[in-house]
Amino acid sequence: MGDSAGGNLCLGVLNLAIQKKCWIPDGLHLIYPAIVVSKTHFAPSYLLCLDDSVLSMSFLALVLECYVSKDFDNHSHYLLSPLFTPMEMLKQYPRIRMSIAGLDPLRDDAINFTSRLAKAGVDLLTVEYQYLMHAYQGQAEKNNGVEEAIKALERSVCFLKELAQPDPADC
Repeated sequence: MGDSAGGNLCLGVLNLAIQKKCWIPDGLHLIYPAIVVSKTHFAPSYLLCLDDSVLSMSFLALVLECYVSKDFDNHSHYLLSPLFTPMEMLKQYPRIRMSIAGLDPLRDDAINFTSRLAKAGVDLLTVEYQYLMHAYQGQAEKNNGVEEAIKALERSVCFLKELAQPDPADC
């Protein structure tokens, strides 16, 4: 399980494990994952950064600066940007359960990635929460939280149960 940059890290490690012919997990749950890590790539949902209180343009630029060395120039490498994973590797992916925030600047990349996973025949289930923003897990407090965020968090628990066992009864 990984959210945001943690989702990117999960996918990078998965790609490396496939490349090295190592053990891979039975499944992954990705929550608003960072699918492309690049200063030059553009997706229309990036414009949401202009008015996002969590993932603003300046914060995203700072994260990119911390995440990638200034000397590194191959931002389309699949270990850094899973959107560019070769199809033959995607076909080896385990079950993927993905939660996408509809108001997230990273949304379009996640949707494009799910399209590639579907084309590769990956066992995939994706849920988009139309009115949630990046890092919505922090809005899922039981008594004062955003109702959609609470439901998304409950769905994440179900995804994890499903990935841990084939048929969780209470999901």
